[in-house]
Amino acid sequence: MRARAAVDRAHTLSAGALFYLILPVTLLLGLLLSIVALAEPEDAAVEEHSSEAMDALLEAGEEEGILEESDRELVRSAVEFGDKWCAR
Repeated sequence: MRARAAVDRAHTLSAGALFYLILPVTLLLGLLLSIVALAEPEDAAVEEHSSEAMDALLEAGEEEGILEESDRELVRSAVEFGDKWCAR
């Protein structure tokens, strides 16, 4: 009976030790996955939506007489230039 209790206690201790060994690894992997998720580029659909919104604003400004056609093209080209990635 004592041998059985000792084996049960050893299993309990090893399970507890295993928990404390795996917990930091799990937390570290979760942190790394969060960092990788931040570094991922945004979806193209989101960029297309913002481009459509910008075009709508520029068109509305032109219709209201706030922007001229040349100003509209200047703003659009400046925004497109800012969206490009620099090649190394």
